[in-house]
Amino acid sequence: MAAPWSAISGGNSTNSNSNHTPTAQILSACNRPSLRQRCDEITSIVHRSSSKELHASFQGLLDNIFGFNGCPGWGLNTLTQHNHEDFRVLQKFMEPKGALLYMVYKLQADNYLRYEFPISSLPAPTRAALMEGVMPAFYSNKLSYQSQGRIPATLMLSAFEYYMFSFAFFLVHPTHQQSMQNWTQPQYCFFPCLLDEYLQYFLPLDGGTVPPMPVTQGTSRPSSPGQGYSPPYRHPQYGVLYDYLHSKDTYRGHILRSNSSMTSLHHSSFSRQDSVLGSMSMTTTELASSETWRTETFLHALMEFWFSQNSLMPKEFGLRQQVQENFMPSVDHVRAVRIVVKHLHFFANAAKPMLNISAYQHAEEAAIDELRRYVLSHFLQKKLYVFLRHGFDHWPLDSSFRPMLEVWLSVIQPWRYTSGELRHRSSPLREHRDIPISKEKWFKFICDNILFYTALLQEYLPRAFRQDMSSPKNALMFFRVAKVYGQSNLPELLEEAERLLLEHASPGYYRQASTPGYGASYLSTSHHSPTTTSISTGLMTQLAELEVPGYVYKPLFGQQTKMSIEQLLQITVQARTTVRSIGRNDFTSMSESCWSWVQQFFRELFMFDGSSSHMALQDDYGPQDTFRVDSYLDQATQFMGKTFDVDVPSVYDEMDGAHRRGMYDKDSSPDCMDGELSSLGRYQVSVLTGGECMIRIPHQIVWMESCHHWEDISW
Repeated sequence: MAAPWSAISGGNSTNSNSNHTPTAQILSACNRPSLRQRCDEITSIVHRSSSKELHASFQGLLDNIFGFNGCPGWGLNTLTQHNHEDFRVLQKFMEPKGALLYMVYKLQADNYLRYEFPISSLPAPTRAALMEGVMPAFYSNKLSYQSQGRIPATLMLSAFEYYMFSFAFFLVHPTHQQSMQNWTQPQYCFFPCLLDEYLQYFLPLDGGTVPPMPVTQGTSRPSSPGQGYSPPYRHPQYGVLYDYLHSKDTYRGHILRSNSSMTSLHHSSFSRQDSVLGSMSMTTTELASSETWRTETFLHALMEFWFSQNSLMPKEFGLRQQVQENFMPSVDHVRAVRIVVKHLHFFANAAKPMLNISAYQHAEEAAIDELRRYVLSHFLQKKLYVFLRHGFDHWPLDSSFRPMLEVWLSVIQPWRYTSGELRHRSSPLREHRDIPISKEKWFKFICDNILFYTALLQEYLPRAFRQDMSSPKNALMFFRVAKVYGQSNLPELLEEAERLLLEHASPGYYRQASTPGYGASYLSTSHHSPTTTSISTGLMTQLAELEVPGYVYKPLFGQQTKMSIEQLLQITVQARTTVRSIGRNDFTSMSESCWSWVQQFFRELFMFDGSSSHMALQDDYGPQDTFRVDSYLDQATQFMGKTFDVDVPSVYDEMDGAHRRGMYDKDSSPDCMDGELSSLGRYQVSVLTGGECMIRIPHQIVWMESCHHWEDISW
């Protein structure tokens, strides 16, 4: 991405002063053996050097930190809090108010310093769009044309843009992408913690705004919104006249005040007169954009590299093209996506109610509050839907699918993220009552994102059919899905939203949804209120925008889906039978079972992280695993049966009569050992008593109702 270090530092230059330049000093600091030495020396150099002096070393420094261009990197993906000193030192160096961002802001203050980012490193869909001549708004004035008529090879980015692109690119860089399997406990790993700090800073949850950039020496116009701008670059194929016309103020309004979803003030060009004079006062809109441009740039970098690596393709596309477009994210990549999704839910839910001055006018609100209202629909919705659809279609059929599943379940439960105190660091076993979902507050969200609830569940069902439900990991995943869809009144809200979609869609809508201009022409408004009409319009538009041409919507509560659910429940009952037969032969002694249960409980209470080390996610059967799997599957069948109004098959119907009499005959005595109930005997009693189990305590026997685990698993 940048020139090699030797080239940056002057190589074999005979200039005796070359070793005293900031570039050479930073190069020397990067070769120090300890992180503390590197960070301390670079911090000192950054604070005493000007932007001109730091300019030449910026890209090389980022290459060294992130491990690009053959550099080993500083271990951002492997550093944990177990190495407490290095963790704290690097965190202080790279945090939003740290020395590295201070260097970025120093360079950002000079409007004419730009850094080349290779287009070959952009996601495949973006590269394809550029080759086809489709210009994404963010890149409209950032392409560097080396010669007339040639496809641009690089982007010209400001210092802040380049840093955020490098930060996001780190997670998908080919060198690191395959080894991203380390964050079983993200709260103790460096990169997820740094991501969380950036999210907290640039998307604050406390109702405040993003802190201003620090004032540095060499800032020619500290109050100018030009700090967020990219200067105009001439497009050689269009000539001087085109460049002159487009160098005028082409600002079309803030991203949320315009019809474009990806255009903001800092992506536009200043006129050359404004660059020279700089005396015009900022308008209200410009002030709003200067407040949020860093937030928008940060979000765009995350969305571009983490959410946009693939695109949905119609089935008629050949296998060769589909393979070329296929990018499989790492498990850590998916975990990072979930961190972003959860934070954006919190951020959006922190929006303040709009104040109405009159029936025709709303009070002016801060740009950050306006961003909160539209961040999910403008930045996240389509990219996240494509990310999940691709993951559901291409992820291997094993338990590693769990992180992808949890991203989906986080997306469709925004009501879980309504307070800054309940962020993902909170206890995973916090009480989670089944409180009815407020229709007034959440029905619009459900309507605006109906495909996340319907189409993605239908994508999950074929995967569930192919998985071994007797496996604890797979049983847990199925339970998680069933529990979410079984929440209180969620099925009723989904059914109502789907009914609005189906009532207002013309029979020819699905064949023509992708044709521009059809929009609301298929709506019938004669018998519906304006509110209902607007909701149904949004549903139809969502189908057109999110899905590929030719997509046919399958009703979630239609007969075909119900038949699939019934078949899946039959498979689940068969899996329960298998689990019980395994459990008959795998019980340990009573004391070991009770003690392991107590240990397991406290592990979940204080140390749960959703990793593969968790007992519920292991495929090795013990007594607690057998009970747990049977409980998961039992609860899942009840939830799914209630949600889709289908009959729940009985596990006893699947058992062979002789086998059932051998294990569960009420006329036979439970299995005993040395005059006391054995593990098998306790299990037999638990079945006969309808879900009760006996735990023996010295000198007494206590009957206790078996508890079903309702963990809110949020690793």
